Amino acid sequence: MRKMTKMAAVVATMAAAPVAADPVVGLGLTFWFGSGQTQTGVGLRVFSDDQNESVVGSVGVDYILQGGAIRPTLGIAYLQDNAYVGADLGFDMAGGPIQFGAGIGVTNTAEEDPVIATTPPLLTDAPEVPPDDTGNDGLGNDSLGGGEGDVACLVACDGLAG
Repeated sequence: MRKMTKMAAVVATMAAAPVAADPVVGLGLTFWFGSGQTQTGVGLRVFSDDQNESVVGSVGVDYILQGGAIRPTLGIAYLQDNAYVGADLGFDMAGGPIQFGAGIGVTNTAEEDPVIATTPPLLTDAPEVPPDDTGNDGLGNDSLGGGEGDVACLVACDGLAG
């Protein structure tokens, strides 16, 4: 049971990863090595993420300038400052061997994520509390002005008026 739980956690993590990624397209030049010759291709790549200064996976296609062949690719790349450097495996559509390629190109990398402030706003004013019947606002302040002597005067003066 424990092994099954671990496996489920790994699968859930892998399934959630592509949701967080932001794929990006790149255009570049690839140099292919194999079969005793070097070939040059113009390539279009889709990278698994657009985060600046990161290693990402790539899927793409190259147009080989010597001979006009189309070569699907699978590889990895390092993205930095709207550019990439990559290493790819190329699959020959005519049934030839798999070749290794190194490429450079341009893409649109994302800027660093801004830091989001999590500090709650500061209260600048004390909450308002309405005064009660005695003139006390609940914060120790006499809203009728003056202080304790005024309350005593009100009681005494009230007795004189009645």
